[in-house]
Amino acid sequence: MERTSIELVERWKRIPEGTPVNALHEMAGLTAEIIARSVFGNDLGDDSAAAVTEGFTSYQALVDSINIGYFLGFDDGLPIFRTPTLRRSVSRIHRIIDKVVEDHLSGRGDHNSMVELLVRRQMKSPELKLDLVALRNEAATIFMAGHETTASTLTWAWYLLSRAQWVEEAVHAEIGRVCGNRIPTIDDVPQLELCKAVIEETLRLYPPVPILARQTREAEMIGNIAAQRGSLVLIVPWLLHRTGSLFEQPHYFRPERFMGGRRPTPYSYIPFASGPRVCPGLHFGLTEAVLCLAIIAQQFRVVVASTHKLEPVCRLTLRPKGGLPVTLEKRSGTPRADR
Repeated sequence: MERTSIELVERWKRIPEGTPVNALHEMAGLTAEIIARSVFGNDLGDDSAAAVTEGFTSYQALVDSINIGYFLGFDDGLPIFRTPTLRRSVSRIHRIIDKVVEDHLSGRGDHNSMVELLVRRQMKSPELKLDLVALRNEAATIFMAGHETTASTLTWAWYLLSRAQWVEEAVHAEIGRVCGNRIPTIDDVPQLELCKAVIEETLRLYPPVPILARQTREAEMIGNIAAQRGSLVLIVPWLLHRTGSLFEQPHYFRPERFMGGRRPTPYSYIPFASGPRVCPGLHFGLTEAVLCLAIIAQQFRVVVASTHKLEPVCRLTLRPKGGLPVTLEKRSGTPRADR
C-alpha cells in the first residue's frame, strides 16, 4: 500500500500544476496495483492497471445492479445478454487476470499470495477441479471487489474534502501531528483518527455498494410484510445511511460522527454489509483507504472545481457519472520515507 501510493504521488509531482486529471481513474489504477501486489504478488504496471480500470468501467455501464429475473420468479435470475461490447470489456479483464493465474501455475508467482494458496489447494485436492477458468474466476472476484470499492470510496472522499475545506485543513493538521516530516506508514493508521473518520463518513454518504440484495431461504415476516420463500429483499444503504431518525443532519458531511468512540446505532451503518455475509475485506479495505488518503493528502490538495455538477450513478458500484475531474495543488514541504 505504502510503496504504490508513494509511486502515485511521485508521478503526480511530474504533472504540471493545473492539469486536469480524472480522480476516479487515478484511484482505480492505484487500488488495482495495490490489490495485485498485496493479494496476487504481481506488479500490474500502468498499462495493465489502465486496461482493467477501463474494462470494468465499460462493463459497469452495460449491466444492471439488479437482475430483473429475480423479480419475475427465476431463482437464478436471467442470464446476462452478452453484446459484442460487453464481451470485449470482459475479455480485457480476463486477459490480465489470466496472466496472473498462469504465472502462478508455472511457478512464477509469489509463494505467499492468495492465488498461490488456491493453486496449492488444487494440487492437494484435485477433486475440486480448480482449473484455469475456475482460478481465474476466483481471482477476478477478489481483484474486482478488492479494488473497485476502495477506488470509489477514495474518489468520493476527495470530492467531499474539496467541499469542506475546514475538514481538509484538519486532516492536514492531523497528518502533520502524527507523521511530522515523514511519509505516513501503515503503523500510523491507528493514530489517524480523523482520516479514518473521513473515510467512514464517506462510506456513509456514498456507500460503494448502495444496494444489497438477499433472497429468503424460507417464508419470513419483515415487519408487517410477508416475504415468501425465494423472495428478493433489497437493503439500500444509500437510504438507510440518510435516514433522519438514525443520523442527525443525515445529508451533511460530518466526520466527527465517527470520532471520540462514537459509533452509529447497530445495523444503521452497513457499507460493508452485515451478518454472515459481511465483506471479508473490510479491514483491508478500510486500512487501505485511510493510508492512501493520508499519503496523498500530505502532499496534495485534490481540487474539484466549484462549478462542477456531480451526478452519482448506481450500477454495480456507486460512481460519479463521467468520473471526477480534479486539479492537483502541491502542498509545501518534502516528506521523507523512513525505511
